[in-house]
Amino acid sequence: MRFGRGVAAAAAVVGALMAPVAFGITVGAGTARAESWQLGPLYRYEFTGVGAEYFCSKSTAQARAARAIELVPCTLDPATGSWYRIAIDTYGLAPQGLGSSS
Repeated sequence: MRFGRGVAAAAAVVGALMAPVAFGITVGAGTARAESWQLGPLYRYEFTGVGAEYFCSKSTAQARAARAIELVPCTLDPATGSWYRIAIDTYGLAPQGLGSSS
């Protein structure tokens, strides 16, 4: 079975994205200084304080509406007492310049 270039390119993108995800999950979650970050379409949001779990869930609902791919759902980081989630913004992955011209 032979795969097309599109499948190979998609596999390369997914492979390149998995390294920061693994780093963000293992290092970011277990440290006392976990923070929100963004690397291209891959991002991590962190929520602290009163209502953090609610805001994390609300953010998840908004991301799903925007068709983001959730890699790590809302999770409590016991070291920092904060909630975080990691996702890929699929809207940011769309090829640029393919819409209607103005």
